[in-house]
Amino acid sequence: MTSTSQILSVPYALYSERSKSLHKHYIGEFFGGGIIFYVFNDLKGEEHGLIVSLEDYGTTTSWSNITTTSVGANGNSTWNGINNSNAIINQNGHVSSAAQICEDLNMGGYSDWYLPSIDELNLLRNSRYLINKAADLDNNPLTIALNHYDYYWSSTEALVNTAFLIQFGTGDNHTIGKGAQYRIRAIRQF
Repeated sequence: MTSTSQILSVPYALYSERSKSLHKHYIGEFFGGGIIFYVFNDLKGEEHGLIVSLEDYGTTTSWSNITTTSVGANGNSTWNGINNSNAIINQNGHVSSAAQICEDLNMGGYSDWYLPSIDELNLLRNSRYLINKAADLDNNPLTIALNHYDYYWSSTEALVNTAFLIQFGTGDNHTIGKGAQYRIRAIRQF
């Protein structure tokens, strides 16, 4: 039995060592004004990732004050929250929105926060255990875990008068009227 367990442990050890060297940052790490929730290497081998803010900003926030006009093709990406957020903010008649709250943030010396797309929120939801574990272990009373039971706005428009949101506990993605009020959690890239 000893030799079998040694054989099984060698590939695991090699994989484990290789995995450690792929990224210098990790999910659940405090970095860049928040907590890392996604890490990847681009085609050049450079490391990038996504960081979530340490708390909710707006627990009863409308998607936008403009509820019956589409933001257009630049604002309905499922994966590009930056473009979506800019499209929301640049709409004629824009006064307030979840995207504006995120853009106005300056946390940890960073001011490039934005409202995540639905795909970015799904990535965040998939990492919620490590995010919430890090938040719970932090001694800063301002660091708040992701709310398991509530819904969070995405920047992804669904139809003219609806946008996508996610419920972190179940992972369900829904669409609802833009005037409804839900939580927001800002993210940024590195």
